[in-house]
Amino acid sequence: MPATLRSLTTQQRRILKFLVGLVLALALAVYLIYDLNSQRATVDRLRQEVERKERDAQTVQVPTPEEQNRWAEQERRVNELLLPEQAVPLFFEEITRIANENGLERLGINTEETVLDPARSPAPDDVIPAGIGVRRYLVVTLKFQGDYQNVAGFLGGVSKLERPIEYRLVDIRRSPPKVDVTIVMNVYKRETA
Repeated sequence: MPATLRSLTTQQRRILKFLVGLVLALALAVYLIYDLNSQRATVDRLRQEVERKERDAQTVQVPTPEEQNRWAEQERRVNELLLPEQAVPLFFEEITRIANENGLERLGINTEETVLDPARSPAPDDVIPAGIGVRRYLVVTLKFQGDYQNVAGFLGGVSKLERPIEYRLVDIRRSPPKVDVTIVMNVYKRETA
């Protein structure tokens, strides 16, 4: 014991111990009150969030049978538009035919199939196809040369195809007397049964 505590009487030591214990008890009480207040704030915030979600859930309307039928019809139409696996060669023949009709030269076609994993969240480029239920699509890269007018005719002809196509890149560079064109597009495919 330090010398200052030895000089205290037994009763003074008891009083000192009591005061130290009282101060510690008060400090603990203040801490518990502070912690309780922070817990209350968290509980209040969570309660408000639950109430908001309950209000949102009450405002959700169950689709009517007519709406469900309309959605089923739209899904059927989208599925009919998607390119079936056996029609892929015919699709490339159509692209080649449109290119020849528009007088394009040096046509090159490269393809890469992309399969979306439903268990993983889609990459930014894959958000749209995943959103409409497409799990497979072809990334088609076309390279060719032609005049501006012929390139415009080709793009117009491809856009008239009865297939959902998304242009990701159309790069046109002057290379007198013609222009060099690179087109990257997604061609959405139907799921095989």
